[in-house]
Amino acid sequence: MRELTDEAAAIAKDIGGTTLLRDHGGGFSPTTVQLHRISAGDPSTALAAAPHSLPSVERRARYYTDIAAAFGRWGRRDECIRALLAAEHRAPEETHARRP
Repeated sequence: MRELTDEAAAIAKDIGGTTLLRDHGGGFSPTTVQLHRISAGDPSTALAAAPHSLPSVERRARYYTDIAAAFGRWGRRDECIRALLAAEHRAPEETHARRP
């Protein structure tokens, strides 16, 4: 997974900006590759990401739930709760309906 994700990151960097894809709201960009790394469980990537650059409310909510999972794995309970509350604040419907 890391090898393929590294390849995707290199392609995204070469393309520059965001390439819109049919049936995919976020397109393809270095940011979306980073989101994939976060969702795949790379907590260090999650903490380095910039949520304000994400293309949609749903993506930002998912970012915060992934951050919460990273903090949870590290035993950082207070930060985990803050991240979950941030997700809920930005997209309550998305946060309540999506399974972790």
